[in-house]
Order: sequence, then C-alpha cells, then structure tokens
Amino acid sequence: FIVMLLGPIALFAQKKDKAALQAAATINAEDMKRHLYILAGPEMEGRDTPSPGLEKAANYIENHFRQLGLLAGNNGSYRQYYPLFKDSMTAASLEINGVSFVLNQDFQPLPGNYSASMRFSEIVFAGFGISDGELRNDYKDLPVTGKLVLIMDGMPEGYKPSVSGFASPASLNGKLNTALSKGAAGVLIVHSNFPRRASAVTSNWSLSGFRATQSLFGFYVSPKVAGMLLGTTPESL
Repeated sequence: FIVMLLGPIALFAQKKDKAALQAAATINAEDMKRHLYILAGPEMEGRDTPSPGLEKAANYIENHFRQLGLLAGNNGSYRQYYPLFKDSMTAASLEINGVSFVLNQDFQPLPGNYSASMRFSEIVFAGFGISDGELRNDYKDLPVTGKLVLIMDGMPEGYKPSVSGFASPASLNGKLNTALSKGAAGVLIVHSNFPRRASAVTSNWSLSGFRATQSLFGFYVSPKVAGMLLGTTPESL
C-alpha cells in the first residue's frame, strides 16, 4: 500500500514541477525590466496610498493578468482590499530660546512622529550619528540618555559602511535606531540643502492604529536652526 500511495504522489509532483518550469521559461530579464520601468515611471506619480498613480499601477497589473489569461482569485477580482489607518499631522512647532521657527521652511517632522510636546535644557551634538563597530562611533563618550541629539545628514568623506542600503548605519533608519539604542529622547537631523531634500510628512498609513514599538521623536532642521543651537554660523556646519 505504501508503494502504491507514493507512486501517484511522486507523479503528481513531477507534473507540477514540469508546469512550473514551463511557466518559468517564459520569464526573461527584458520583460521584467519593461514592466519595472513602467511601474516605477513618472506617469505612476510615486504610487502613493491612495493616489491616482497607485490606481494607474493597479490597472496596468490587472490588464496584464487578463492578457496572460490568469483566473481572478478574489470573487472574480484581481484585487484584494484591506482597511488602512491614517494618522495625519495637524500642527507642528519648534522653538529655541523663545525664537519660533517656521514649518517647512526651518524644520519638518520625521516620518513616524507621534503627538508629543517636549522641552530640553541641553542638546548633544553627535556628528553624523553613526555607530558602526570599530569603523566609526560618533557617540563615543557622549552622555545622550534622556537628551536631545543633533546629528548631520549623510556620512563623512572616506567612510564606507559595513552594511549598505536600508540597514546601513549611515541611513536614516540606522541613525534613528542608533540614537534610540543610546537612550536619546529626541533627535534633530541637519540637512545642508534644506528643505529640498526633506519632504514634508503630513500623514502616515498603517494596517492598524496600534504600534508595537514607538519610533524616535524628531525633526529635520535647516543649518540655520542647527547654527543657533550650537552657537555658530550655518556656513560652518
């Protein structure tokens, strides 16, 4: 009985593998590149959620599925709908020694900010805010626990991160995680060409309103703001 059972199962697996190999043979780099360039092209407008560009991208994928003759798996639809939670920014302010700064001109909130009001009596300057093993440690001997940390955007000349991409210690994610792990209560990131590179964050989308972990509170700031905090001129930063 065991042999008789294994025979049909093995044969079925071979048929499935053959079909998969036949389908895989139709995939080539040129086709993948063509689709990628269309979906990532300017006509899709970044595919923000929600946006006309996202709808264009969805329609493009749907039409391609129809051309391939694929069967829709969601009650006749190629789309799967799900609810999203939207957290919008209604106001933001930054004040230093009684001087108020202008949103989108002098500062902009970091992605993932939450509703809070914070006051600090001192600030710690941590260079580029990079901690990368023996390669570089901008936090060496700096007491930052419970304090506001000021760091520069980018990375210093000649430094090569041990990890590239999103996980790099020099990326925004890497710097925020480092500051959080050091105990910082907030962070300000200086952009030399502010505000061109630091786009305004007005809302965040998530699958639910619950956050298992809290992100580090902070702002992007201009050299003007950083200069006032450090008692120097923006040009010297």
